Amino acid sequence: MPHNFIPRFLNLGCGPIFSHTPEWLNMDPDPAVGERDHVCAYPPVLGVPFADNRFDAVYHAHLLEKLARGQVLPFLRECFRVLRPGGILRIVTKDVESLLKSYIDALTEVRAGEPDAWERLRWMQAELCAPWSKTGRRDQMEAVWRGASDSAAAFIRSRVGTALDAVTRESAPRSSSMPEIPLGYAAEEAPPSADRIRWLYDVCTLSALLEEVGFENTHSVSFTESALPDFTLDTAPNGMPRHPHSLYLEARKPFGTPIAEPRVTLFSTSDAGGAAIAALRLHQALRGENVPSLTYVQHKSGNTPLVYVLPPPPDDRVLPDGKGGALLASAPRDRRRQARILGDYPQRPAGSESFSDSEAALRLHNAPLLAESDIFHLHWVAGFIDVPGNTEFLVGKKIVWTLHDMNPFTGGCHYADGCDKYLTQCGACPQLGSHRERDLAWQTWKRREYAYRKLDITVVSPSRWLAEEARKSSLLGRFPVHHIPNGLPLDVFRPYDRSAARNALGLAADARVLMFSAAGVFNRRKGFSSLLEALGLLREEALARNLVLLITGDGGDLLRGLPYSIKAMGRVDRPEIMALAYSAADAVALPTQEDNLPNVLLEALACGTPAVSFAVGGVPEIIEHGKTGWLAPPRDVRALADCLLQALADRTPSRRLACRTTALEHYSLSLQARRYQELYRILISHR
Repeated sequence: MPHNFIPRFLNLGCGPIFSHTPEWLNMDPDPAVGERDHVCAYPPVLGVPFADNRFDAVYHAHLLEKLARGQVLPFLRECFRVLRPGGILRIVTKDVESLLKSYIDALTEVRAGEPDAWERLRWMQAELCAPWSKTGRRDQMEAVWRGASDSAAAFIRSRVGTALDAVTRESAPRSSSMPEIPLGYAAEEAPPSADRIRWLYDVCTLSALLEEVGFENTHSVSFTESALPDFTLDTAPNGMPRHPHSLYLEARKPFGTPIAEPRVTLFSTSDAGGAAIAALRLHQALRGENVPSLTYVQHKSGNTPLVYVLPPPPDDRVLPDGKGGALLASAPRDRRRQARILGDYPQRPAGSESFSDSEAALRLHNAPLLAESDIFHLHWVAGFIDVPGNTEFLVGKKIVWTLHDMNPFTGGCHYADGCDKYLTQCGACPQLGSHRERDLAWQTWKRREYAYRKLDITVVSPSRWLAEEARKSSLLGRFPVHHIPNGLPLDVFRPYDRSAARNALGLAADARVLMFSAAGVFNRRKGFSSLLEALGLLREEALARNLVLLITGDGGDLLRGLPYSIKAMGRVDRPEIMALAYSAADAVALPTQEDNLPNVLLEALACGTPAVSFAVGGVPEIIEHGKTGWLAPPRDVRALADCLLQALADRTPSRRLACRTTALEHYSLSLQARRYQELYRILISHR
């Protein structure tokens, strides 16, 4: 698909029936290889991954009945969202009223002894019941077709058009009685299939659903009638309907004035992990402020609304990840390439933080409709958006880049760990164990340096510390840098009664509970080893004898042999459960070695729980020593132990109140969204 086309109409789940004209954007889960210049490989069940108020019409034929009932309303709301005011939704689906009428007619003919009536009834049984059977709908229908007499074949063709013409009919002896057809509604036993029917609709039921979504003027039409100009997708080349005996409905999105806000597209490699969570919270807050944003990811594992796997260009596609999510097919290849390159550095120190060069396979210029965004808002995009590789596409675009770590202005490291080469030029990278000046870090730095010179980037940092590092860096120092702290859903992360929270989590009411949380407990940068070392210095303290370590994150269940009681909750994906855990703790300990504005510390603050950490990065911007927690000098384990002792001894109600008050004043999502909204408006006004 050329990147400069301007489609007005969207065809979802198109299969082999699509328009080749540039006014149409066609999408299907599995287009044939030869069709991918005209059809974007995208499963409709993942949503409609385009901006609000974008299309004049949305069309889908025999897609709705293949969605589970719980997916139908969300899908129709997506269709409504992407339509412009006054836009048309056209739906073709199986008509259960027509099916039942034809079945009753065939049954009546059998009772009357009419010739070939059994064959017609057999077909209607297959149409009605085979969609839910274990053996598969198409196989059963083909079997009926193969054995059909000429008159029965004419009846079948009147119902399905030319769909079975490629299947050879056989001269099978006709039975005078009803053949055995598997009956019943065994939907739960049938494997997922593009050919499987999950629900059927009549005009009244479907009209009511459309009205519930917000459509108006819902009405039945014929296969040749449409409010869409020159619409022919429902007409076969012979002038007959492609979908005989189907229900054709059109509905209109009410007229109104679209919101005149910048169209913002956010990008994040994933929808999981600390940086991704922060990006998705901002996205939801922007929607709450009526900013028409949507978020594209390389890998989606959750169900956050208006977050989509990026619609792929013709050389890519969207695949299931085997865990209920979906990802771009290019993603595993990118990860293998990165691992292979790092394999060239066998001296890389053990336990090193992630290292990401700037390359990725995805090319944006052929991704559908991306060029229409007013603002490209990048978050943590390593391995997903290759900024240097997409420079030609990005030139002239307004780019906002929110820093979640140092990677965008280094040669590949995410935290410099004391190295200051990013201030001048990377090379001979200590995190690669390299002594070659022109190593991978140098190559990445040079590639970025060449690309950034051509781009219009506005940098945003959640912490003042990282903002200052960006200003000092050789790569991003020439761009404007803004400080906008991350926000939290303060209605979710809020204080719960401590006793009730402990009871819910199975913790003793009189225990001293110290919480540690990280995506990976054994991530060296997050400092769990420093925490254990500090606790070892407190072994003889009375307060430590009743200590419980409450741990969330991968790996906590592997801890054995520690002289403390451990409550390992594993990975916790539900924020309300995390809020309970924070509320149950006397304090949260996160002795991070380097960090930006850690979500864990913000969330603890919002739940009224003081925190203990090292005074590194953006941490002192969250923790006010002695008021909302305690800070130790960087890597000073003895001082950290003293801070932990103070935290375990302190149960002052005013401290919890101070934590919550700080969160309310500085870290609300609405405040963060309004700050970004103002930045977007300023950038657009300067175009």
